[in-house]
Amino acid sequence: MSQDLNNDLITNLLKDKLSQLEQEEVQEYLNSLKSEFAAVLALKSHLRVVRGALDVGLVLGVRDGTQIPELCKLMQARVRELLEEHLGTCDLAGVSVEVTEIRSRKKPAAEEPA
Repeated sequence: MSQDLNNDLITNLLKDKLSQLEQEEVQEYLNSLKSEFAAVLALKSHLRVVRGALDVGLVLGVRDGTQIPELCKLMQARVRELLEEHLGTCDLAGVSVEVTEIRSRKKPAAEEPA
């Protein structure tokens, strides 16, 4: 079997697997990661199939003071675990994490004199 034909079969199987679970459901699982990480204030996930493998992208908004490199590594590992739990074995092209917003902590409003 040629490599191109093999890649096409893998791509079709992966697309079928994703359509069975529905891409929206997988994204819900990924979006639920927000509740697992206190530093994450906003999370949006993107899924696509690239050369027969699943490529996951996460866009985050985080709290000021977050150790971003460590958070990204933890998120990548957790995404891999989550996909393995819900999709079983699948080819994963990669997990990219992009932090697009860092929100500062809100300072308490100064009390006004009576």
